[in-house]
Amino acid sequence: MGTVVRTGSKVLGWVACLLLAFPATATGYGMDPWGHSGERCCHLSRRVRPGCLWRCGRGHDPVPPGAPWLPQGLGLLDKMNQMSLEDMLAIVRPFLTILDVPPEVMPTITDEYLGSSFNAEAIRNAFQEIMGDIIIIFPVLNFLRSLRDSGAPVFFYEFQHRPSSFVKIKPDWVRADHGAEIAFVFGGPFLTDESSLLAFPEATEEEKQLSLTMMAQWAQFARTGSPNDEQLPPWPPFNQLEQYLEITPTLQVGQKLREARMQFWAEILSANFQQRQQQKKNRKAQEDL
Repeated sequence: MGTVVRTGSKVLGWVACLLLAFPATATGYGMDPWGHSGERCCHLSRRVRPGCLWRCGRGHDPVPPGAPWLPQGLGLLDKMNQMSLEDMLAIVRPFLTILDVPPEVMPTITDEYLGSSFNAEAIRNAFQEIMGDIIIIFPVLNFLRSLRDSGAPVFFYEFQHRPSSFVKIKPDWVRADHGAEIAFVFGGPFLTDESSLLAFPEATEEEKQLSLTMMAQWAQFARTGSPNDEQLPPWPPFNQLEQYLEITPTLQVGQKLREARMQFWAEILSANFQQRQQQKKNRKAQEDL
């Protein structure tokens, strides 16, 4: 069997989880690229091994001990929309500390994501991208490469469509956030009972067609270990080309998700970069004597 792995689209995808796995990895055992997950239990009566990346589906995401939690519940979107640079840095710094990124590297990171723009919209976008890259995309891609190199067939996707139901509940700068695709996988556009969390009867015709396609892909994958057949859009496996499916009403194949930013973080998190930063710090300390 194969494995389907997803990453949230840019906006708010980082708020929740990292991995969606089907039968081949249904135990939930994966890889923590940073080795910080520790050992913890969840409601599934299954102990998570140290060094594993896990998502049980009830909010029990193993995050590194001491990791800060972002404001939850109502008001989160308002907080993000009014975030100052100082607010952003206060939230980002502890995560970078966990990854052993020295404080003096923060200007390099803010310059990469903000450049010379420091208005509220730019800060909000930078915050979303930084958190998405370090919590979701970078570790997920490392996990995918290890899974691929082990010989397992892997199919990667990014759900990018903003559901029409968001008009009533979310600001227009929120696109596809975490879990938005679940309603499409389980036929939400065709459900009429609005007490169901999956139902959105206001779905457009193109959203209904997208839901039909996704249901067929997921069912095909469950049956065969591959989401492909002659009647479905091609979904190449995640191989050395690092192709993935961009899920929108017009599905298309992407390649090397956020390649430039992933190279940036690979450099930031590399041992050589850390050593150079420490050498600079030591030289400055000597000059100050």
